[in-house]
Amino acid sequence: MRTKPVIEMLHVPWRRARTEPVSLPHVARTATAPDSAVPQATDGCHDVERLEGRSPMQQVLMYRTGSAAPRFELRENPLNQSPESFEDAQAGARIPRLGTQDLLAIARYATTNGFSVDGFLIEDQTLTRVPEEVEQEISEELVPVLLGDGVARAAAMIDDEYGYYVTGVKLTGRDQRPFTLLREGATRTQPETHLEEFLQAAWTAVHFS
Repeated sequence: MRTKPVIEMLHVPWRRARTEPVSLPHVARTATAPDSAVPQATDGCHDVERLEGRSPMQQVLMYRTGSAAPRFELRENPLNQSPESFEDAQAGARIPRLGTQDLLAIARYATTNGFSVDGFLIEDQTLTRVPEEVEQEISEELVPVLLGDGVARAAAMIDDEYGYYVTGVKLTGRDQRPFTLLREGATRTQPETHLEEFLQAAWTAVHFS
């Protein structure tokens, strides 16, 4: 079993830890959280200063009626508001949840469509982002496992060996424009990236939540 790196707690005032069930293969763990729990996203966007540049964030919304495929829309979020504040039940608008397996599945789909995976955003069980060097090391190990062995094996690796969660994926498209997609649909991207179209195609392929 790999020894987890020691990390320094960062004080992020708007974060609150919550849990949501996921379906991961049963793997023995040493983490303190319940076996069936991973944290949901928080009351704002993740560690904004460590994403690409410092341009305003955006929020992805899903509109879905019945069993039809959802329609995706990108909203500006210059004040870094909670993703949940964008939901509108009457209008049928909700945020994509994008847990660890969802983000891994989107990343794997992206690589089959001309995108490259530049890395993952990794958080521990307190929803504290791990140091950059740790994040980079884990990403370098995780990408070949994801591409070679699939989503379930990659999710088991991050859960078993580290007790961490994937809370974002950094991608570069065919046009060489990078973007970052985070848990609960927070993102930072350029209009030319056409993120809505990418998510529409990705949902059709992997049906993320």
